Amino acid sequence: MAAANPAYSSLNGVVFNKAQTTSIAFPPGRGGSYVIPDSVTNIGNASFASCTRLTRVTIPNSVTRIGYEAFMSCTNLANFTFLGNAPVLIPYPSNSFSGRWFANVAAGAKAYYYCGTTGWGTNYGGLPTVMLCPPQIGPGSAGVKPGGFGFTLTRLTNQTIVVEASANLVNWQPIWTNTPAGASAEFVDPEWLQHPTRFYRPRSD
Repeated sequence: MAAANPAYSSLNGVVFNKAQTTSIAFPPGRGGSYVIPDSVTNIGNASFASCTRLTRVTIPNSVTRIGYEAFMSCTNLANFTFLGNAPVLIPYPSNSFSGRWFANVAAGAKAYYYCGTTGWGTNYGGLPTVMLCPPQIGPGSAGVKPGGFGFTLTRLTNQTIVVEASANLVNWQPIWTNTPAGASAEFVDPEWLQHPTRFYRPRSD
């Protein structure tokens, strides 16, 4: 889309309003995961509707509103991960219709949200909700283990966990990715002695 367009803009093929605060249209042929930009505050009406190859979407804490039919008929979209409080679901202008924000998404689709955020119940716009908590390093668990330096990761339920490492606290690289079956897991870095200094941080993916 031309940069001179007075009303719309494009970022990696996704159409937004000029200020990139409202999503307008997601390319229907694009699949896999998509992270909505932090500038977005409003997911526009039907803006993701029918992008049948999309499987996962991450919604930043900047988003406060989701328009009607926003994700309708995204038939392979099973994971909605919200990083902030529950956005307001905008219904149809007419009361004779429901919002159908997530109608016809993938079977078993869920809305994932983080502990400490607000506005969530057991159901969000028809989606069952699952609470996630940021992974933590178990107190007193860090130290030399059989096979390398390691620690116990806790609060992992329903999450893919990534451990990143850095030599300077500026440049971080993922060195371990796992989806544990339980609420905790052991991490060991067999290459720790190959680095004069190494820092670690866990995150959910």
